[in-house]
Amino acid sequence: MDLVQLEFDTELTLGKSIENIGYTPLHDTYKKFGRFPMIDPDWNETAFDTIDLMVALRLYNNKHLINSYVSADYKNSSNNILQLRQQDFGLPSREYYLKDQYATELEAYRQYIVDIATFFNSSKVDAETDAADLIKFETYLANVSQSKAETRDPAANYMKYTVSELYTNISSEFEWLRYLNGFFQVVNYTFTNDTELVVHSTEYLIKMTEKVLSTPKRVLANYIIWRFTMNRVSNLPKSIQEIEAKFDKIVYGVQSKPARWKKCVDYTNGFMGMAVGRLFVAKHFPEEAKSMALDMISGIRKAFTGLLNTVPWLNDKTREVAKEKEEAIVEKIGYPEWIMNNTRLNEEYKGLLGNIADDKYFANTVASLRYLCNYELKYILEPVKREFGASPPTVNAYYSGTFNQIVFPAGILQPPFWGRDRPISLNYGAIGMVIGHEISHGFDDRGRLFDKDGNLVKWWDDEVMNGVNTQSENIADNGGIKQSYQAFLHYQKKHGQGEVLPGLEEYTPNHLFFIAFAQQWCVNYRPQALKVAVEEGVHSPSMYRVRGPLANFEEFSKVYKCKSGSSMNPVKKCAVW
Repeated sequence: MDLVQLEFDTELTLGKSIENIGYTPLHDTYKKFGRFPMIDPDWNETAFDTIDLMVALRLYNNKHLINSYVSADYKNSSNNILQLRQQDFGLPSREYYLKDQYATELEAYRQYIVDIATFFNSSKVDAETDAADLIKFETYLANVSQSKAETRDPAANYMKYTVSELYTNISSEFEWLRYLNGFFQVVNYTFTNDTELVVHSTEYLIKMTEKVLSTPKRVLANYIIWRFTMNRVSNLPKSIQEIEAKFDKIVYGVQSKPARWKKCVDYTNGFMGMAVGRLFVAKHFPEEAKSMALDMISGIRKAFTGLLNTVPWLNDKTREVAKEKEEAIVEKIGYPEWIMNNTRLNEEYKGLLGNIADDKYFANTVASLRYLCNYELKYILEPVKREFGASPPTVNAYYSGTFNQIVFPAGILQPPFWGRDRPISLNYGAIGMVIGHEISHGFDDRGRLFDKDGNLVKWWDDEVMNGVNTQSENIADNGGIKQSYQAFLHYQKKHGQGEVLPGLEEYTPNHLFFIAFAQQWCVNYRPQALKVAVEEGVHSPSMYRVRGPLANFEEFSKVYKCKSGSSMNPVKKCAVW
């Protein structure tokens, strides 16, 4: 707990005085990478090595050019394995580089690069030239990468190779062994030509390595270090953050930066989420909340089984296997028990102990990044642990296909999603729908590809889907509201109709169920943020997450007496579950 306090205090107190600290820590870090040619005339092209730089940045948890990570093998979910994917980009998605409708955002990105370079005393001419080369290189990578839709099919993209086969099937000139062993040495793991790994972006890696081998060293160095710099601007003085703010306003619609204390909370939770969770749970998550959540989940799971038994498009064979999968779903609620054990919690963060100082803000950030890198890489030495994969304060929930588990952190079991002392109809309408949503993910267009043990196995007859190709989040939204409502009706049969809200007596508990459902998705989008949500988000914009499921749900139309053929009660309704 002392380390959590030190991490937070350092962020808060030194964050306020980073104007005095200046940019020396950043420039010292650049020197470890061989210098940043865009701003440093002493950069030495002869001494530059692409793989050395990729490895150096990977050790700071920066995954540029290649997104490499260790997690459960899709086809053997009890085994951890290295996995390689295409990188993410400086802009929200590949489309921002390729479509004319994002020309404004692409120009803002180019100007951002120029402004940062000239801030560090690069000449305007050199900065413009370097930025143009950098944008051209990244646009090429965007062009050879897959769209978000193309990455959705794990079966189509999964390829297991040995390292030797990387040389044969992707690039014979890229030094794969040197690259992989360069950063895995920190956990004392050595790759050989016979070591297996999984590649999800084969065509991208072929084109990317080909491009890297033919691109001038200055461009490569500028690009890789620029991506690191872009990620670290928020840890630098206000004057350079003002440059970032101009970029964020154009691309994301951000009007102002969050208060420093909020940034400090996010920072500390990001690096020490389980330790922060210990404090959060002690104050905001009593044991009775967990038992109440488990009772609600039990009812909603029974409702989903009822849907499995009645939907007409499932054949009997697939229906039975689907029921087996539902019965095998593991529930993780609130927090992992081990965070209450001081010895175990200290063991979790021993990689940070001794590396966090109360007078070295930027160095603490870099040390934390190295800790996260080492923490993830060490999984390759261990069997898969079906862990609680989110910090307890997280206001979100998720379903894991490879673990076949649903996770509801303590952070989402709070108002407005859930409350101990409010009408039960509000809980079923809000968190109940989220629970049903996550269960449905186990059987959507992606979840149906994984069996009850979390393996990528074909168990679902193709013909039963009858051409349905709906996005998984929309399937889950439509299924989630139905499951939760059915569970709520069952609750009413056992316990009565439920309470109404004082002053709103005209709304029955059934009305309140749908009001609570809609309220949780109240969002006021700025136009730029809406563009990002449409292009990059896995969920539909919030207003459609309300209108779509409700318009497709007959029970909603009955409760609110919607006229047949109206927008909220169309004659033709879409239903998977």
